[in-house]
Amino acid sequence: MIKNSLSLLCGLSALAICAPAEAMDKVFLHNGDHFSGEIISYADQQITIKTTYGTFDLPLDLVKGAYADGQDRAAEIARYIAQAQAAPVVQDVAAVTAIAPQNDAQAQEIAMQAASKVVAAPDAAADDAAQGFGFWGADFSGNVNLGYNLKRGNSENSALNLDATLMTKIEKHDLKFKGEYNREEDGDTVSVDNRHLSINHEYNFSPRWFIGSKVKFTQDDLAQIDLRTNATTGLGYHIFQREDLDMKFVVGPGYLHERLENDKDDSEWTYNWAFGYNQKFYDDLFRLFHEHSLNTPAENTEAYLFESQSGIRVPLRRGIVATGQVDFDWDNEPAAGTVEDDTIYSLKLGYEWP
Repeated sequence: MIKNSLSLLCGLSALAICAPAEAMDKVFLHNGDHFSGEIISYADQQITIKTTYGTFDLPLDLVKGAYADGQDRAAEIARYIAQAQAAPVVQDVAAVTAIAPQNDAQAQEIAMQAASKVVAAPDAAADDAAQGFGFWGADFSGNVNLGYNLKRGNSENSALNLDATLMTKIEKHDLKFKGEYNREEDGDTVSVDNRHLSINHEYNFSPRWFIGSKVKFTQDDLAQIDLRTNATTGLGYHIFQREDLDMKFVVGPGYLHERLENDKDDSEWTYNWAFGYNQKFYDDLFRLFHEHSLNTPAENTEAYLFESQSGIRVPLRRGIVATGQVDFDWDNEPAAGTVEDDTIYSLKLGYEWP
């Protein structure tokens, strides 16, 4: 099973390298959305872009910025947007200056003239709120996903899969909180019953390097785990860090404490490896994801613990997303009377914001 998981990881890595590039032209909106394709016209206070989903006319008052393939086209579109937004009022200084190429003096001059006419947008606070919600001085994004399956016939089978994620970025710090619950029944027999709660923190001290720390709490009735606490920290590196592709790893020490239902209590220092992969394909038509961790006790390397999640997400509309997921775990020295491997297949429907 571990070979299968590693093969899946290699396949995902190959996809990351071989995946087709996104369309070269982009138009960015104030609400955080963007369109990718080919900008075919820019006139009459709007930009027209042709995408794989159709052709869209985008009014300039919705446009935050644009990128076009080719220096000459980029400069020309930058001049048009800057001139159009310069009269009578421009809402966003950063957006105007960003769309003008730094090596085009005329476009930069137009952008600066536009910026000098900027006034505060009366609904700026409302626009910021539309991006997500904030407390503790930070803006949060996240998702909630629910899967339920019920089969009736000669026997009754049911499965419930629920997870929620909350994320925020504060300067150089990235925080993620995640909770998960899985329960499956086959007739009168419970085949899966576990709960997970994790807290991730990343301190980005350079564009690619970071210190990654994680605390994960697990309860698993079938595996006889009353409470497993796994705390890790280490040095991390972003192999890829783009809008459409993020691939990273963390390696370092950790501490594992496990209390089993038979009153057995173990604590040990561990060596840890963690890997994460997320990629958007065809202008976010669908996404692939995979993450896994390997925890090996320092004094008993044969008692390793491997945990992974892999799957596909398909954004539908207005924040609704469908997910197909496989959770595969391997405990090489499980509690007496339990098996090493644990696999959960789930289909979920959820909502993500902003």
